[in-house]
Amino acid sequence: MHARRRSKKITKDLLRLGDFLPDTLKKKKIYLSIRDTEIAAVWESTVGRQISDQTDPVRFRSSRLYINVTTPAWMQQLQYMKHEILAKLNECLPSRNVTALHFSIGPVSKKTGDPGKSQFLQFDTQLLRPREKRLIKENISQIADQELREIIERVMIKEILTRRLRS
Repeated sequence: MHARRRSKKITKDLLRLGDFLPDTLKKKKIYLSIRDTEIAAVWESTVGRQISDQTDPVRFRSSRLYINVTTPAWMQQLQYMKHEILAKLNECLPSRNVTALHFSIGPVSKKTGDPGKSQFLQFDTQLLRPREKRLIKENISQIADQELREIIERVMIKEILTRRLRS
C-alpha cells in the first residue's frame, strides 16, 4: 500500500481564534458571547473597582464599545462620565481608538476574589441534567487543547444554566 503524501502547500494566512470561533460555535448551535479580552483586562483599572462591579464591556465593534450596566441609575451616571471614560480608555488602549460608548441594561458578570484579580463565579455542574452533561462531553471531546477544552466546558455550563434561569 502506498503512503499518502502530505500537501506541500503552506498556509500563510493564519486566523486568530476569535475570528472563526464564533461562527464555528454558531454552526454547532452553541450560542455564546465572546468577550474582548484586551478591553476586559484594562476595564477595571480604567473605570475603577466600584464602576467595574456595576458594568461589563460586552462587545467592541466599529470603534464603539458596548457596555452592560446593572441599573438605570448607573447608566445615567455613566452617561455623564462618558467623555472622561473615553479619554482614559484611549490612553490605556491607543491601538483601539474607541470613539463611542453605548450603555445598555443587561447581565453583568459577578466578580469575586482579590480586588486586583477578577474571577468569575463557578457554576455547579450538579445542576446539569444528564442530557446536558452528555451534550457538553460530546462537544468538548473533539478539542485537543486541554486548556481550551476546560474554558469551553465552563462557558457551555454557564450558558445552559443561565438560559434555564431566564426561562
